[in-house]
Amino acid sequence: MIFKQQEMTEARKNLIVSHLPETAEYSLTSAGEFRKIEQPVLVVAGVQDNTHDPKAAREMAETAPNGRLEIMEGCRHGPYFEKPEEFNKIHLDFLLGR
Repeated sequence: MIFKQQEMTEARKNLIVSHLPETAEYSLTSAGEFRKIEQPVLVVAGVQDNTHDPKAAREMAETAPNGRLEIMEGCRHGPYFEKPEEFNKIHLDFLLGR
């Protein structure tokens, strides 16, 4: 439902990864550009993601110089909906440097 909202049309231009399995790649940011990101980067993926293989998340986290990967058990492609409390804790810990 979120992606069907009118506001998401513009926001999609800022998404890093294409959400179509046949084009799952760095769609708007090249790997070379991703390597130049100086800020810490958090990548969160669900272990049972049926849209993207978690190895793509691992590659993203490893490409960013300050990348961190969190794989959430019992989640598919939307851990923010599937386990919001755990997802929020991961993000707060990341933002607080834990």
